[in-house]
Amino acid sequence: MMVFNNTTEAARIIRTLAALRKTNDALAFGDFRTIYTDYNVWAFERAFGSHRLLVVLNNGPEKNLTLSLNWSDGTYRDALYGADMVVNRGKALVTLPRNSFYMFHIEDDQNEPLIGSVTPYIAQPGQKILIAGAGFGKSGTVFIGGEKARIISWNWSQILVEVPRLKTSDAWVPVYVEVDGKDSNRVKLRYYSENEIPALVVNGSNLTGGLRSMETFLSWRSRGISSNRARAITSPLSHFQTARSFQSSSTAVFHGANLSPLTLPSMEKLVLRSSSIRSHR
Repeated sequence: MMVFNNTTEAARIIRTLAALRKTNDALAFGDFRTIYTDYNVWAFERAFGSHRLLVVLNNGPEKNLTLSLNWSDGTYRDALYGADMVVNRGKALVTLPRNSFYMFHIEDDQNEPLIGSVTPYIAQPGQKILIAGAGFGKSGTVFIGGEKARIISWNWSQILVEVPRLKTSDAWVPVYVEVDGKDSNRVKLRYYSENEIPALVVNGSNLTGGLRSMETFLSWRSRGISSNRARAITSPLSHFQTARSFQSSSTAVFHGANLSPLTLPSMEKLVLRSSSIRSHR
């Protein structure tokens, strides 16, 4: 069995960041913004509600750095090495030794609900999704596509709910949390009705008809077609080399395919996505 040395500098940094992630929501969910950059120095901020992180990296000689930073006046201590940064009237002053990096942080109270993630972000009616974030309090209401979702469990940072049945043709629906009359930010959930089959993904395929070097995304409305019937529809795709189930029985990922669209008679919609598509005429 491999034995890891937990006394190295890298191990110490990992332990420090792991502990900080438990107390600072910005490390898990924060937006990203570059504050300063030059040939040797990069400073960026992550923010999530009232939690903030400032990371400063120096890959060159010692440097005295002044940053424009919207933090309260005061002295802030780096989480990794204990260095100080002084903020006064929107200006932050920090001295960076040669080849150094610092991480300064703020953890004020999160007084309003704020969603950081929804997992999974693709769901059907009756499926459970986990909403993670901060400021959820002890109870409240979750709205998905304008409908109230059934609450399964609730705590300050996580809410487990059941996706309601929606009367909508929208592919993406908003999700938000209401606590004591305050609404959170809105995030998007990819909503599939009960008679839809989520996805069939073809990676690295050659499509008969002239599209290469592509990722093909096939999505169709099944008009009540069951998962077993959907798999039967795709059975003529005899050139697939490998196939595996992906998250649910109605989703599959195929690799190394040579596919003709004529083998997909039951699909209403064919969408081709690629960063590199070449057309052969």
